[in-house]
Amino acid sequence: MATIVMLVWHPASWVPPCPFWKFTGLYCPGCGSMRACHSVLNGDVAGGFDFNPLLMVVGLPLAAWFWVDQVLIVTRGKRLKPWVSGSLVGWIALGALVGFAVLRNIPIELFDVLRPSPESHDH
Repeated sequence: MATIVMLVWHPASWVPPCPFWKFTGLYCPGCGSMRACHSVLNGDVAGGFDFNPLLMVVGLPLAAWFWVDQVLIVTRGKRLKPWVSGSLVGWIALGALVGFAVLRNIPIELFDVLRPSPESHDH
C-alpha cells in the first residue's frame, strides 16, 4: 500500500535510475516501468507509453485480466478460463522481453519510441 501511495502522490523524480542502465548504458526491458506506473496512476496513460511501451501494451491488459479474475473468485468462486497453457505464456513472455530489450537498444530512429523518455534517467 505504501508503494501505491508513493507512486500516486510523489513526483516521478524520486525514482532512482535503473541500475542495469547505470552500469551498462543499455536499457533493460523494465527501464522506465516505475515512471510509467507513476504516470498511469496519475491519469497520464500517454506518459506511461513514453516511459515503457511494453508495460503499457502487455502489462495493463494483464493487470486488468488479473483484477477481473480476482473479482470473479471473490464474488462467484470461479476463475476466468485461461486462453493458453502456462508454459506457452512463459515462452512468449521471455521472447517478448528479450526482443523488446534488443530492439530498444538498437540506435536507429525507428526504435526511439521503445526507449524511455530522456527525463527517466539521471544523466
